[in-house]
Amino acid sequence: ISIIAANQGSTFLVSNFSNNFAKLAGGAIAATAANYGCQIIRSILVNNRVTPVSPGKGGAIYMENANGIGSFLSKNQLGLESLELNGNQAYQGGAIYLGEKNAVDSKHISCHDNVASQSGGCIYVGNANNVTFRSYIFSNNYAGFGCGAIEFFNENVGVLDSVTFNKNVAGSSGGALCIFGGSNITIDDHNGKNTTFIDNKASDVGGAIVFFNAPFMEVREAIHVIAQGNSA
Repeated sequence: ISIIAANQGSTFLVSNFSNNFAKLAGGAIAATAANYGCQIIRSILVNNRVTPVSPGKGGAIYMENANGIGSFLSKNQLGLESLELNGNQAYQGGAIYLGEKNAVDSKHISCHDNVASQSGGCIYVGNANNVTFRSYIFSNNYAGFGCGAIEFFNENVGVLDSVTFNKNVAGSSGGALCIFGGSNITIDDHNGKNTTFIDNKASDVGGAIVFFNAPFMEVREAIHVIAQGNSA
């Protein structure tokens, strides 16, 4: 499904996207300049893929200039809520690729066994995005080079709230998470639950997290962050 410069909101409710393929981007759904909102709720996206060499982006979902992804649909909002993302594959962003200038509010997402041959085993967050990830579980995702679960690439603003990173693997750096290029990331506990980094692995550096080029990261309540068993 391709959504380009849509003048009305798009909603996918209780949907199943499985075994779809796209050559370049968004094996199941690709949205560009979706200015009036797009939401995907209570849905399954399984075994979707794009070409695992450059520039294959977003095995299941690709968003560019969507101006908003919110769990409550309104103009300029893109929402992801209560999704299962399993076994999707791409070059970057094994399940989801957020290219540029997306505003995303999402919650209750399970991401497991997704693969990126380059980076962002489950999610790649590109440039100047504003994103919130609440109540996510990232498990057994893999990136061939870096960022086993999530990559924040450049000048992004992000919130991680009650997120679990478990047994994600990167071929080089950042077993769970990479934060690059001045991205400003906050770990919050709005739901009163822990954000955990457990048994993630990178072959070279940063078993759990890699920071590069002086990014900023704020931990609101350190008592609610648990890191154990990570290795590089």
